[in-house]
Amino acid sequence: METYICYISKSIHPDEPLALTIGSTENIRYRSYLKQMRPLHTSRYASKQVMLTEEKKALKWAKDNYPYALVRYGAWEFAPTSPTRTDDWFCVPEEEQGAFLVRIMQILQRHSI
Repeated sequence: METYICYISKSIHPDEPLALTIGSTENIRYRSYLKQMRPLHTSRYASKQVMLTEEKKALKWAKDNYPYALVRYGAWEFAPTSPTRTDDWFCVPEEEQGAFLVRIMQILQRHSI
């Protein structure tokens, strides 16, 4: 049985304390390595379609409420090649990170298993 996961994670780089990301994967351990992140929350789904739908909703909320963060080795730095860190990183002030996490968790957990 395949595992479909959406996650909220934080950058592992000390010079990126405000960088949070939202994404999806079937292997959180490997994705953490590739994207250089520490997962803060994961939600599991019964299908890839549901996972991608919930990820899209969470990303829309984040994009509507926070600016993008320019992270080391991000998509902006390696265009047009395919980077491992993507560009779905958000600059979330430290005092707002708890509220960000709670809101994204609420979105992701609606249809999780």
